[in-house]
Amino acid sequence: MSDLLSGLVSLDEFRGIAFVGGFSYPDVLDSAKGWSASIRFNQPLLQQVQAVYNRSDTFSLGVCNGCQLMALLGWVPGADVGGSLGAGGDQSQPRFVHNESSGLNAVLQV
Repeated sequence: MSDLLSGLVSLDEFRGIAFVGGFSYPDVLDSAKGWSASIRFNQPLLQQVQAVYNRSDTFSLGVCNGCQLMALLGWVPGADVGGSLGAGGDQSQPRFVHNESSGLNAVLQV
């Protein structure tokens, strides 16, 4: 993220993107809010991320907080299903909430 934000690296060079969470941001629900804000409020980076999403020759993978990020960016279930990549706050996008056991696991709430 630091290299992308500073412009040292461009996503144009890659055919895939893996959003891996875990310990780069707190491993809690909604921790990806800050991560998504760092993308959504940086227009050059947002344009690169949107370009990866729109290209037909790329793949994406979201793990842990990365899956939360993809939901916040409108990639889950997909921007063409009511999401709005980069707009944020779209109520049609899934959210992750505590499960019934109040554990740290999350369930997808659509």
